[in-house]
Amino acid sequence: MHILSVVRKKYYGVSAAIEPMYLYFTLPLREMGHEVETFDHYETSRTVGRQRATEVLVDRIEKGKFDVVFYQTSGREPVETAALSDISGKVCIAAWNSDDDWQWEATRRIAGHFSFMITTYPHIYEQNRTQYPNLLLSQWACPGQFSDYGSRGARLVRLGLPYFRGAFKFPWLAGTALEFEAVYDIWNRSRISYAPLEGSKGEKFLQIKGRVFEMGLSGTLMLCEHSPNLERYYEPGKEFVAFESLDDCVEKASWYLAHENERARIALNYRDRTLREHLWTHRFTDLIEQMGLKQDLQQTVRLSQTAAWNPMSARNYE
Repeated sequence: MHILSVVRKKYYGVSAAIEPMYLYFTLPLREMGHEVETFDHYETSRTVGRQRATEVLVDRIEKGKFDVVFYQTSGREPVETAALSDISGKVCIAAWNSDDDWQWEATRRIAGHFSFMITTYPHIYEQNRTQYPNLLLSQWACPGQFSDYGSRGARLVRLGLPYFRGAFKFPWLAGTALEFEAVYDIWNRSRISYAPLEGSKGEKFLQIKGRVFEMGLSGTLMLCEHSPNLERYYEPGKEFVAFESLDDCVEKASWYLAHENERARIALNYRDRTLREHLWTHRFTDLIEQMGLKQDLQQTVRLSQTAAWNPMSARNYE
């Protein structure tokens, strides 16, 4: 397939740090044999302005002969997405929502501008699929390129990563953004990794973020708050360890550090489940199928076989 990924390249505009979404919406797709081009809508809007950036993006899509366009939303779009409405009837344009615990109220207003809107939140999907029949459910995943299962450290590493929101609450935690490989190096050398799940709103809502899957092949044991949503993807006690309070967290971390065989057993199960079900190549394969596209020896045909792209006929939403 010929794919355009409309994604930000700089992490929050910091030139020294790369946006994870940029990697996730390029490397796995190329690994699958697709031809991938990129368009940085944030940087383009910053340099030439919102209106001109919109015109450039529309022109790129219209002339690019793309089979699929993946668009990264933010809740505060750098281009006028309404300009994509007409094109999304001809080209499959799928918008990826990153943080629907807070941004759904904003992104739902632009859902009609795209062929499909993708959420990673099961409750958002269940509550809104009838009103928004172009809504799809997917999830974050592990890229796989940066993990090293055989590298082991000797202690628990608590992660204050560039995209961990605690770093923005407490500036002294932030410092200089880590290189992407450096983040994985921490996971690769950690026997146990703490994965925060608290929602961005600050409410007691436990979300599923990318880190849950990203470190899945590193050989670390994931220690996180108990969340029923997480059990859709990993089994507690078998593939990760859940805790109910900070005291419980400390107690379990200490116990597994002292019982390496049990720690290693769960870490291996975590790794195996990730390898079987939770790579980005799995996610894109599923999305391509949900969107009504069929891959055949790296060739793509639209199942509707009509001159115009019709997302409503591409999938049975009932």
